[in-house]
Amino acid sequence: MNAIEESKKVDYQFYPILLEDYEDDKMTLSIIIDCYFNLGYVKESVESALNQDYPNVEIMLIDNGASDDISNYLKEIYNKNKNTALLVYEENQFDWKMDELFVLICWNAALLKCKGELVTHLSYDDKFSKNYASSMIKLFVDNPNCQTAAPLPISINKYGKTNPVDYLPTNNRSRYMSGKDLALDFIKGSPKKFFQAPGEIFVIRRELLIEYGGFDRSVDLMQILKYAIHGETGFDNNAYVYWRHHENQLNRITTNKGFIMVSFLRQAMVDSNILKIWEENLGKDNSNLLKNWFKHKLIKLPIEKLIERLFMKDIRGYFNVLLNISKECPWVLPKAILSSSVFLVVLSAKIIFKKIVNRGSINKNKESYENSNLH
Repeated sequence: MNAIEESKKVDYQFYPILLEDYEDDKMTLSIIIDCYFNLGYVKESVESALNQDYPNVEIMLIDNGASDDISNYLKEIYNKNKNTALLVYEENQFDWKMDELFVLICWNAALLKCKGELVTHLSYDDKFSKNYASSMIKLFVDNPNCQTAAPLPISINKYGKTNPVDYLPTNNRSRYMSGKDLALDFIKGSPKKFFQAPGEIFVIRRELLIEYGGFDRSVDLMQILKYAIHGETGFDNNAYVYWRHHENQLNRITTNKGFIMVSFLRQAMVDSNILKIWEENLGKDNSNLLKNWFKHKLIKLPIEKLIERLFMKDIRGYFNVLLNISKECPWVLPKAILSSSVFLVVLSAKIIFKKIVNRGSINKNKESYENSNLH
């Protein structure tokens, strides 16, 4: 069963657009925004979608079992604004054992209800630049073979201030390029990568999303590997998605809990039917290449999580990761312990070396000072 069919199993209340006002000769972009908590972030996100400099923007608001303040805010926005629909779930569609369940359920429900030829998603804690919609639409209008498109991600902190992270060098691609080349470059990890997360920033043709089963739960990966491979993919580095980094980010919370995402990734690979899609569209050799990439990822990912906990000096998190490795992929455990031990030895050696160098520098300065006093 694909993701779209899965979404139909959960009931929700749908409030259709009260006032439609689109220009007939222009394409429409549907923006899906799912909301659950943090009213301040939600307001910034929704308002950035409402304030686009392009007329044909449809906003699909999702009340994902949200707190009362957010539910009231979403109803107010729905009643006051044109081209705005609302989906309301009584219970929050989330499960720690099935990360990104809300993607599978909520986004696909909105996908089936939206009317735009193009579809994208905006997280409750992120926001778009004012020219986002017009810039993305132009990429599709200027090139009929463009199937996906993306802006430049800009990292911001919890206060909305820009973080000192530059994603342009790893998004240094032309206005259009082969989607196949983008995906292959991504899995090969070449020095001049054309793309860096977040993967969910893509605008995708609605008919393509419907044809291949909608949004998958491993949304960051699958938007690149499942949808960007078709036709050409567009890029405009003068349009931005402001990607907020904060302590309540889902990926940060799951990391702190020691989740290693191996079972999740393995299931996502099966549910998305990605290997068959690659074989049909890119050939057997490239499908095998992707299969080997997944195998390597399933080993590499838990080891990276383990070392990350050591680097953060999170001993409790370290043992949580070890426990999850023993449950989800016990065959990785010996290599994970060895890798983390090597990391500790190297880190300790660096600390000791730094102390020796600093001590030598102090002694040298002390000796110079004493000699100067003698003269």
